[in-house]
Amino acid sequence: MSVPSLTVLMPVYNAATHLEDAITSVLAQSFEDFELLLMDDGSTDESMEVAREFRDKRIRIESQAENLGLIETLNRGIDMSRGSLLARMDADDVSHPERFAMQVDFLGLNPDIAGVSCGFDLMDDCGRPLPDDYGRLRPVESLALRWALHFGCFFTHSGAMFRTSVLSASGGFDSRYAYAEDYELWLRLVDEHRLANIPRILLTRREHGANVSTRFREIQRENAYLALQASVKRLLKRRIDFDEIRHLRDGTLPETARQTKAVAALYREIFDALTRSGSDSQVRPMAADLARRLAVLASRALRPHPIVALGIVAAGMRYDPKNFVSGFVANRAGDSRVQLRSPIFEDSGLALGQRPESRS
Repeated sequence: MSVPSLTVLMPVYNAATHLEDAITSVLAQSFEDFELLLMDDGSTDESMEVAREFRDKRIRIESQAENLGLIETLNRGIDMSRGSLLARMDADDVSHPERFAMQVDFLGLNPDIAGVSCGFDLMDDCGRPLPDDYGRLRPVESLALRWALHFGCFFTHSGAMFRTSVLSASGGFDSRYAYAEDYELWLRLVDEHRLANIPRILLTRREHGANVSTRFREIQRENAYLALQASVKRLLKRRIDFDEIRHLRDGTLPETARQTKAVAALYREIFDALTRSGSDSQVRPMAADLARRLAVLASRALRPHPIVALGIVAAGMRYDPKNFVSGFVANRAGDSRVQLRSPIFEDSGLALGQRPESRS
């Protein structure tokens, strides 16, 4: 069998209920030069019986006698991958037929990009569509994405494709950041590489009670803070207070005036560090996003810390007066999504609901 250009890495642990749909979506891809590497992590249900029902030579099954956990299974899968590109896929999600073709083409046309992901929509445990637009909030350009990663994981793991050599050289996923290991790796990768999103919905994620983000939400949140703290420390080359990181990422108001002032300064310091070499077209939407985030902070600080709030107003107006004012007014009116109504999301195409024409 010839060496495929793409490895699709799918860890499997007791996923029999939805595995058939996931595998079928991979085998139905318009791009065909791949191997589907199923890493069985000691399943005790009928997962492998489901997998072996498929008679496709592109499927390769590697079984582990005991359950080693997702992080070690992913890292072993990276080591076993044969393709020069590696796509991730969860055993309960569905890739749209053109996903691999679009991502392979994108990476071929952009040799400076190390990895690319996409937008997604949601379905429930029975495959019914769920009304949620979070998957459309994907910054496309690499600098905007790097900025946005300070506020959330806007790079979908199950929809991602990488150059395998980059993942191998990175050392893979770090077990110290359990349940946020993907977010931590993206933050590490963007120190030296560029990531991007294709402005299309190419994945349907399944939401159910067994999702990691549902079962281990608090541990995931804590480790995401720790991953971001380490990332900002690398970027700014100084110690970063954990509470400042928490308020920065969540957009919440610190308890004291001193902390509020420090968080506002941290927003600006990160922005300045990232945009020193960026073009005007890259920096402009980020400046608008920064203005909106400062507007929310100033609005919330107005009553408990009025002097600090006025200083934040003066700073925010310098970045983008229009977005600062609209963000301030919207937050005062109780709009909880004001930080998500930003040019780094709205200009991506996903916010407009764009999808591949070929999707049924």
